[in-house]
Parts: sequence; C-alpha cells; structure tokens
Amino acid sequence: DFTDRTSLIIGAEGTGNSFLQRYKTTENFENNSTFDDFGTAAFTELSFRPLERFALRAGVRAEHSSLLKEANLAGRLSAAFQVNEHSQFSAAYGNFYQTPEENMLRFTQSLGFERADHYILNYQWEQDDRVVRAELYHKEYNNLVTYNASQIWNGELYQNGGSGYSRGIDIFYRDRKTVKFLEYWLSYSYIDSKRLYRDYPQKV
Repeated sequence: DFTDRTSLIIGAEGTGNSFLQRYKTTENFENNSTFDDFGTAAFTELSFRPLERFALRAGVRAEHSSLLKEANLAGRLSAAFQVNEHSQFSAAYGNFYQTPEENMLRFTQSLGFERADHYILNYQWEQDDRVVRAELYHKEYNNLVTYNASQIWNGELYQNGGSGYSRGIDIFYRDRKTVKFLEYWLSYSYIDSKRLYRDYPQKV
C-alpha cells in the first residue's frame, strides 16, 4: 500500500503437470502418450482510487509453458463507480490464455495457447438485506484447437484454427428481508454462443 488510495500486488506461481496414457484396442491398435509440462507465471496489479467514488484496477500477467515452448502476455483493466451508498456500476476487460486440454496434447504438442477476450458491464444494488445484480458480457474466443474427427489420432491435423463468441446477460435478486425466516434467490440467464472448435464442421 503506497497510500490509502493506491496499492500494488505482485506475485508468481508455478504448476507442474505429468501425463501418461497407454491405450490399446482388441483390434491391436496401440497408442502410448506421455508428456510433462511446467507452467510459470508472474503478475502484477495496481489499484488506484483517484476519486472517492471512482476506482481503477490495471494488471498484467505473463505466462510460459515448457511443453508448448510459448509465452504470452495478458492485460486486465477494470473500473468501478459508486452511484450512492447502495449501488455501483463497474466495467472490466481482460485477456485470458489456456493450455489446450490433455486429450488433445496427447497426440501433438505443436499447438499454442487458446485465447479469450472478456468485456463485462455490471450493476449492483444492495440495501436492507436485498441485492439486485445485472451483468452484461461479451467474450471472443480465438486460437481454439480444431482436428479431424475421422483421424483423431493424427496429430498433424491438429491446429489452432478455431474461433467463436459468447454473449449474454445475467440477472440476480436475493431477498432476506421480505419474509421472516426466509431467504430466496431469483436468477435469469440468457446466453448466445457459437464456436468453431474441436471436430465441429462449422461454427454452431
């Protein structure tokens, strides 16, 4: 904490993953898959409140995979505005990377990170043990892994050629006040999503 309105977080982490699979069918088909992956990451995040009711948060995360032999740099940014003591608006943007799933890496390690970009708007009101929250989001997916289902064992046909999106709205209400000794929640979600990935022939 530099001041009561400014703080900085710095961190690092490491994860190890070891995979071994021996597969054999009665038709004398055999496949042995093994790999090790060590992931390292470093991140920093700055929180700043320039005004009493306005706050900003900016961060960056660097990651590396020993298996993919690839590194990435992801940025995050969020802001919040307090309308009054009971409600606030917030917005957020961020890049997120993911290592392909093990059932794909067992056939090839010549793949890269999958990527998602998130855009989120949020409103929250809270008073007298009642909470209302509404969230609008849009997510873009890129570099998703695709392959040919008829030749699932052929690692040469795997690539990061997929893409897609997901967007929608979540509405949530919680009430602990209206009925004595009763707490109830109501929620609604609408999701519109299409992706071209894995063995999909087209974006669906």
